[in-house]
Amino acid sequence: MRSGRVSAKDRQPVAPDSNQISLGTPDEVQRAAEGRLRDRLEDTLSRVLKYLASEKIVQREVLGTQPFTVRYALTDKGEQIRPIMQSLKAWGETWILGDAPLKITQKP
Repeated sequence: MRSGRVSAKDRQPVAPDSNQISLGTPDEVQRAAEGRLRDRLEDTLSRVLKYLASEKIVQREVLGTQPFTVRYALTDKGEQIRPIMQSLKAWGETWILGDAPLKITQKP
């Protein structure tokens, strides 16, 4: 069986049998991958924020249900690690991002 063979006529994968699954166009595949990545990032962020709240580093406040809105703020315990986070931010800007500064905003 030769899977992945491409027809010169239409540049679409040629199915060796009816059991082959079409992945779609490159744009469709990219959009699907970006959606899965976004979902994973949101899940990871949610888990980290819940952990930080359980350790009393951040305080979680639900602001509304439609749309669901949550605000996180540093607790006194969290404020004590602010200098460490600022140092990590500076390190990342220098060694990871180069000339593209990382923007972290803080509301008063």
